[in-house]
Amino acid sequence: MQITLDKLSSIKPNQLMNYLCQRGWRKVHEYERSNSARYDYPEISNLSITVPTSNTVRDYNHTVKIALKVLTQLEERNANELVKEIVSPFQGENSLKPNT
Repeated sequence: MQITLDKLSSIKPNQLMNYLCQRGWRKVHEYERSNSARYDYPEISNLSITVPTSNTVRDYNHTVKIALKVLTQLEERNANELVKEIVSPFQGENSLKPNT
């Protein structure tokens, strides 16, 4: 998986968390001390992703990269396409769009 540091740091924590929730992942625990949250994928037992809840976490880029690796393998998608969808203001066709 080739992804630049700029692309990793362009992903905001709430964007990644929203993406996971829209895809059926469930937030099961939030760790305040480490500024992270764990999401489980109910369709596959023992599959979880840890997501930083703040982009000021020391290992933010590393943790996001691991999450992206899991998602690209699970969804069989290109990492750059996945990042583009995660950071887009309206993620996917089923996302809610704000009222205008």
